[in-house]
Amino acid sequence: MKLITKEILKLLPPLYSTSELESSEIKVPLKLFNPVGTGTWYITEYDKEKKIAFGCSNRELGYISITELESVTLKYGLKIERDLYWDKNTTLKEVMNLWIYNCLFVCLFVCLFVCLFIILKIGGYKMTMIKLDNGEMLFNHFGKYASGLTFLMKNEEDYNYIPISQQELNVDNGNFSIIKGDFFTSKKGTKCFRIKQNGNDVLIRDNWGGSFNRYTGRTLFQIKNLLFEKRASSNGGGTGYDFIIISKKDFLELPTKGKSIDDI
Repeated sequence: MKLITKEILKLLPPLYSTSELESSEIKVPLKLFNPVGTGTWYITEYDKEKKIAFGCSNRELGYISITELESVTLKYGLKIERDLYWDKNTTLKEVMNLWIYNCLFVCLFVCLFVCLFIILKIGGYKMTMIKLDNGEMLFNHFGKYASGLTFLMKNEEDYNYIPISQQELNVDNGNFSIIKGDFFTSKKGTKCFRIKQNGNDVLIRDNWGGSFNRYTGRTLFQIKNLLFEKRASSNGGGTGYDFIIISKKDFLELPTKGKSIDDI
C-alpha cells in the first residue's frame, strides 16, 4: 500500500507551515498504523523531497521518516498501512482528545474489571452451589470477607440475610442481618449451617467499616453463649464482617430497647 498518495499529498502542507496555528486549526489528513501491533501516526505536515513528515504519535509531536515506515516488515509479511476510512478533516486537537478518551475508557474498563473481581472473588464469596443426593443445595462460604461456614438449604433463594435494627440487639452501632437455621459440626469437623425458617439457631452478620465509617465492629462478640464466631476483614482491617451464631432461645432473651424480637 502506498502511504502517501497524490490526493493526500495535495492536502498535506509543507513542514513548519502550521507551527503558528492552534491545534484546533490544524488538519490531520493522514493516519498511518501498525495492523498487527501498537503504533499509530497522525500526519499534519510533509516534505515531499526528504520524505519527512511531522505529526503526532502516542500524543507526542515529532518528525516521522516515511522512508523508514515504508521499509518496515511486520509479522506475517505485513507492512504499515494507511487508514482508508480516516476523516481527512479531523483536527489535531480532536486527535489529542481522542487519545485522552481512549485512556479514560481503558482506565474505566480496568476499574470495572477490578471491582467485579473484588466482588466475586474477594469481597464476598464464590457461590458455587452443589446439589446433594438428598436434594439439598450446598455451598462453601469461604473467602476474605466470608463466614467460613458450609451452608445447606433446600433452594438457592433461601440464602438471604434479613436486616434487623440496632434496637433488636440493644446496641448503638452496627449494620446487622440474620439467617435462621441449625448449626452443627460435620464428622470431618466442618462448621455447617442448615438454613431453616424454624431452625434452633440464628446466624447474625454485622457489616462494618468502609469510607467515612469509623465503626469497626466487634459488637457481636460481646454477646454471651456464642456457638460460633468469625471476624472477616480486609488486609488493612478497614472494612469487613463479623459473624456469630447463637441459639434462637438466647437470641430471644437478648435485652432490647423497647422493641420485641419474638417474631423473627
